[in-house]
Amino acid sequence: MADQHYVWKFYLNAWVDPASERPKCDPYLWFFDVETGEVKSRAPANICVRGSYYEWETPELKEHESPEQLYSRVENDAVPVFRKLRRGEWPLTDHERYELAKYMAFQLTRVPRWREQAELGVKDGAEEAFRSLFRDDKRFAGFVQHKYGASDPALVTAERKRLQVILDALDEGRVIVKPAKDRVMAIQLKAALMWIPVIGTMQFSRVHAHARVPFITTDQPVSTRSWDGVPIDIDFVNLVNTNLELTLAVSPDLLIVAHQRPPHEQEATADTVRANKTNILALESLNRFAICRSKAQAEWIKKTLKDWQRAVKWAAT
Repeated sequence: MADQHYVWKFYLNAWVDPASERPKCDPYLWFFDVETGEVKSRAPANICVRGSYYEWETPELKEHESPEQLYSRVENDAVPVFRKLRRGEWPLTDHERYELAKYMAFQLTRVPRWREQAELGVKDGAEEAFRSLFRDDKRFAGFVQHKYGASDPALVTAERKRLQVILDALDEGRVIVKPAKDRVMAIQLKAALMWIPVIGTMQFSRVHAHARVPFITTDQPVSTRSWDGVPIDIDFVNLVNTNLELTLAVSPDLLIVAHQRPPHEQEATADTVRANKTNILALESLNRFAICRSKAQAEWIKKTLKDWQRAVKWAAT
């Protein structure tokens, strides 16, 4: 079972601790693990990975390009853009904007949290379709006709009783709908293609980190949020998403913001307050790992998240 990255290793390399880049030492980055509550260091090759994450399960599909190969092509296309941004060069050409938008779209939809949401959507949709069929006598008779080639009342009644047992088991939690992995991966890939024009029609601004407060990243590097507090309803048709904002820390020194707000700052440098606020917003999107370049910042992340937990408990009492 091969480990496969759901966050690009080349991307993670930017958070390597400079102190680890010395002879006879494997470079490592620092992270806080939400599940274990620990601060640890690890090589970029060994974080944000899952076994056989992109492997097709259907034998016929295994003869075609795997999702991992597709993601690798997207990543390779983005390498020159990341290198340019990390060198401090700006602005981007139209082609570079497209490659960055493509990368952000595929990264946004490939992470485990997004896959889990897709699985839940498929599961809920299948269960609702089953219940809807069960409630509609005419459709149910058509289902029986299609399945057995006949739909006499006795056969329909017998099939309804058989499926009622399954429905009761679903309601009681004794049976669960398990979406096919291949279907869920196909939904992830389709979603990425839908997101490319959304991001591609946005403006890109860059924000430089404060010298004392580098930007962090997470195992969900592309964050989406409503900048004005209005709930987001993504317009995939007309591509009008004026309150949508996407952020991506390109490195500890640079943040890219995609938005459709009226032109304001195309470039800014964060003071310590804005840099800390940016990092706190990044923590809202993490799934398991919050990643940074130093142990001290990893400890700050740990303390910040624990403070949140205490605040939530206090508010609930």
